[in-house]
Amino acid sequence: MSNLRHAFGATWSEKKIHSVGLESWRRVAVSAVEAIQIQRWLQDRRFVDSVLWTGPWEQLDQRQRAGEAFLLVSGHQGPFEVILPLLVQRGWRMGLLSRPVKNAYIDRAMHWLRGATVPTILDPAGALPEMGKALRGGTSLALLIDQNTRDGVFVDFLGRPAATTPSIGVLTRRYQVPVVYLQARRLEAGKRYRLHCEIADLPWGEGIRSHVLQVTRAATNRIETMVRETPADWLWLHQRWKVRPDGSREFLI
Repeated sequence: MSNLRHAFGATWSEKKIHSVGLESWRRVAVSAVEAIQIQRWLQDRRFVDSVLWTGPWEQLDQRQRAGEAFLLVSGHQGPFEVILPLLVQRGWRMGLLSRPVKNAYIDRAMHWLRGATVPTILDPAGALPEMGKALRGGTSLALLIDQNTRDGVFVDFLGRPAATTPSIGVLTRRYQVPVVYLQARRLEAGKRYRLHCEIADLPWGEGIRSHVLQVTRAATNRIETMVRETPADWLWLHQRWKVRPDGSREFLI
């Protein structure tokens, strides 16, 4: 409950913090089921047809079919594991930027599950040439930017500086690739989902350092807005603020 207390302790009661925390854990379990079942669900035409697509999807579909690639940005929120399989089912050329999980068993399981529906999975550490090749070839890349990143850029997230991946800033600067925010919601878990898209309007810094910082801050602010809209949907168990600007570790309360 520590992360929830840091974010909402000034305005929420301990009872509400406890309630949202428990609900967040329950939804993590639902996400695990979704990751396991999504490949089977996609074989059911009724499930595919029930997905509610909101935002400028028709425009993005046309640009994607014409060979344009995008950076698709989201967070560990709600049914995030269904996003890429749904896009692949829709006909998008997709790749995922994903760091290995420290637990080798979990990492192999996640790679196996995701690899069944997402054809390309890249480790963002040292994979810039592969990312560039994918983008130039018309393959869009998805990444979740709300994880603690040891060598990341510090920007505020839910009221505290958080070490954040610089990948969006680096890739937009080097390849001028457009960014799209994605947000999935459960309308009825296991049966109906909504997938919303929003074309990002990001700043352009004068130099690379300024650009990376400004873009990272803007994208993180958008993810924070999503989290505040439905707090129970976010992965509060993750140590998002583990690395501190002074090199220390966070103090859990």
